[in-house]
Amino acid sequence: MKEKFEYFLNAVHYMIYKEQVWSSKKIQKTVNYLISIIIKIPFIGKYKKENNEQELKELNKFYYGKKSGLSISVAHHLFGTFYSGYSMFWSWLLIGVINKIYSPMHVRGIVALIILGVPLTLGYIPAYKAVFSHDRYLIFFKQFERKDKKWYRKWKIWSMIFCASGIIAAVLGFLLMVVIEHL
Repeated sequence: MKEKFEYFLNAVHYMIYKEQVWSSKKIQKTVNYLISIIIKIPFIGKYKKENNEQELKELNKFYYGKKSGLSISVAHHLFGTFYSGYSMFWSWLLIGVINKIYSPMHVRGIVALIILGVPLTLGYIPAYKAVFSHDRYLIFFKQFERKDKKWYRKWKIWSMIFCASGIIAAVLGFLLMVVIEHL
């Protein structure tokens, strides 16, 4: 069961990374096109700089590197955001229940932060161990790069479901908190 959980989380993380790389390349292509139009304007063209091969390698590593690139950093944060939506459901629900029990006092300040933080922290520990501990995702990324198009399509759909469900869980938890407080 643990292996399936690790595989699932790493596959979702990988697909978020691949989508981030894809969108970054699309944006980069658009920006380069716009810059090429600007360079054609008289007097600006003389400032055009040619990139050598080493600079392009360094730029690619900066943007798309799997260990420390910009795309992997964004993928880490997006994965954490979507994953934490599930824990946020329980956090909001817990705040609603406590607010209902202690209605005159309403949970505020440091107590609310603790109630929000405990489920988030406890929920994130398994994901951290499965994906980020000792850069485990790099081992899985090597496996995933050898997969066929059918595998990519399947995991792209599962990743979208995972991300959308995380957002829905957080919103649903908030709505349930409001409903529970007003019962």
